[in-house]
Amino acid sequence: MSTSDARILLVDRGRRVIEVLMKGVKVSFPLNPIPEQLYQQLTALADGPGTPHEIVHRLWRSSVSKPTTSTVDEMRPFKVNSVLKVACLTLLDSEIEQCIDDLESRLLGLQGRRFEATLEERLQLYRELHFDDGRIDRFRLGVVEMVGEATFENIRHDPRVTLLFNWYDESLSHYMSCQVNVIAEIVGRRDPFYRYMRVVRTLFARRFIETRHPEYVCAYKLWVAEALDKTLVQRDMFYSPTLQP
Repeated sequence: MSTSDARILLVDRGRRVIEVLMKGVKVSFPLNPIPEQLYQQLTALADGPGTPHEIVHRLWRSSVSKPTTSTVDEMRPFKVNSVLKVACLTLLDSEIEQCIDDLESRLLGLQGRRFEATLEERLQLYRELHFDDGRIDRFRLGVVEMVGEATFENIRHDPRVTLLFNWYDESLSHYMSCQVNVIAEIVGRRDPFYRYMRVVRTLFARRFIETRHPEYVCAYKLWVAEALDKTLVQRDMFYSPTLQP
């Protein structure tokens, strides 16, 4: 790690604080849970009526798990780099350590069979991972890094990342939008969290995603610092939904 690299010193759930070392200076950020409306949307991605084929296609089309992810490079004339990433809920580290070998084994067991023939098993695995709220880490999201270029280099020097989520809420009949500001922690390939993210990221892929590397470059633990409601609503609406952290 070079002297210019930033690193997380502490994530304190009790005090709700994240401490980061950036450019030789220790900086503190708040630690907050994932907004409830966003959390419910992510847990329910594999739910709803329809055949397994219809549910998976609906999951592919859903925008809620594909936030615009923005990082900053102070040396560039246009400092902000934005890209779509697939963000996932993650289990607690203690839960991941207990189940990761089984998850990898079950995913491996799906290989060599037609993707369409394994849809129900894939959906069932996703539902199992999100069935018990007590196993899910409510303070972070997970993302894999496939390329290792602008986003990766930016996070190395400045782990402050903005995720802009958008989704259509059927019950309210309009689009919801939420800006989630996070602190990104880079996780290497030997870590159980990386292995977990590799399982979740490839669960609904027809084939392993092609990258420029034999493996994903890394995974990111995205610790939630704050969430801002960015929903566009008419000014004269009587009810304006808000995102509560």
